[in-house]
Amino acid sequence: MHIPFLTDDPSDASFPYFWGPIDSLHTFCERKYITHPMAAEFYNCLGSLIYCVAASVGLYHCRGTVWQVQCGWWALLVVGVGSFLFHVMMRYNAELGDELPMLILVACGILGFDGSHPWAMSMGGQRRLRGWTLSVLVGLIALYLWTRIFGLFISGFTGTLSMPTLTVGIRTVY
Repeated sequence: MHIPFLTDDPSDASFPYFWGPIDSLHTFCERKYITHPMAAEFYNCLGSLIYCVAASVGLYHCRGTVWQVQCGWWALLVVGVGSFLFHVMMRYNAELGDELPMLILVACGILGFDGSHPWAMSMGGQRRLRGWTLSVLVGLIALYLWTRIFGLFISGFTGTLSMPTLTVGIRTVY
């Protein structure tokens, strides 16, 4: 008996998946549609909701704080919703709703240095930080959308995530 969702072959179009054929760039998390017929990766769906809960609590408690803090919590909420939808559907458009908000969340983290890091205390430093962050974010997203290379997303995410660590480390040494 052939049961395609028990295999890890996302190209098997003979099985009518609830949300349509699986067309995401990566499908390595769970075996698809095992736990629930309407959720491709049921446990990842549930796990994604913790981002929404944490962001909601954070947004409630950060009222009246600086925009960088609120930006981070809103971005985390969007990551949670996008991740939930992606793991339910396993469709390319939902995958973008999972991955692109992660890049925006990292950008919000970098913008947290705006006005607080010694390199971004001056108006010129703040403009450079904002311009660099926006340029890298837009460039990376455009290149990822154009090429559809998942490794590019992983490398870009890791690279932008490591930038604040490097700048703090450099400033501490000198």
